[in-house]
Amino acid sequence: TLAIIGIVVVTLAPRSVNGPISAIRYRTLPSIGLGLLIFILSFPVLLISLILSLLLIAVISLLGVEQVTLITVFVLTALNFCGAVMFYFVALFFSRVMVATAIGRAVLSRVYHPRGRFFDAYIHLIVGALLLALVIALPYLGTVITAAAAFLGLGALVLHWQRPRRIAAAPASAASLEIVGRREALHLPPPPPEP
Repeated sequence: TLAIIGIVVVTLAPRSVNGPISAIRYRTLPSIGLGLLIFILSFPVLLISLILSLLLIAVISLLGVEQVTLITVFVLTALNFCGAVMFYFVALFFSRVMVATAIGRAVLSRVYHPRGRFFDAYIHLIVGALLLALVIALPYLGTVITAAAAFLGLGALVLHWQRPRRIAAAPASAASLEIVGRREALHLPPPPPEP
């Protein structure tokens, strides 16, 4: 099942799988901790969303307009359901697809050197999914590995999403430091403060 989902995801959005792999490999513990925290917080967030939706439906029902109430019930139910399904799909399946790809790439890198071909990602995914399935099949330990893989992938995905913001802020800082360095090298006075 994981391999089938992974093949679909890799086909439709290959960058979304390959992007977080660096966080999986080099920031393993922070990724697991962040994924665990996000997964735990998802339950109270979902509960609060449901409570707010019920309160909003109750307030709108006081207006006495049945059609508006029914539309509100339908829209809020759809939003809550779709949001929960999307999040837990990412947390439980998509996250493990990334971990399986990372495992397959790490294992095959010792004996197989990819050349940037389009099917390399599928090879990494299938090998990693098979290895992960073998470990998950172990009694007791398999449940722990499944949860750890899900938390690892979820946390790595969030860390990957935060990375573009840091990279976007880096060029401006580097340019500022370069300008300051040139002024100091030429013994120029600092620029006057802007009014």
